[in-house]
Amino acid sequence: MVVADGADALMELGRREFDVLVLDINIPTLDGLRLFEIMIEKGIDTPAIFVTGTASAEVEARSLEMGAADFLRKPIRKEALLPRVRGILQRRERARQAP
Repeated sequence: MVVADGADALMELGRREFDVLVLDINIPTLDGLRLFEIMIEKGIDTPAIFVTGTASAEVEARSLEMGAADFLRKPIRKEALLPRVRGILQRRERARQAP
């Protein structure tokens, strides 16, 4: 599912569960980092991969310190994104199956 901005993303997160999110840092209405902060406050533990076109190490560090599953810089190649998504999904499945 693709949404146009952070507010729409927050509404969708309230309606259904997602396995993983790919969040752009610079999205309209509610930026990706603020959206992630709200998710944490609401107890939504969906793993998120952040993407950005800026080269700020500070933004990358902040997202990872907040608990982001990964961070990628644009342009993103599917060869880089897909293995990360698979890894996140596999770790979540193992965690669910753990006694």
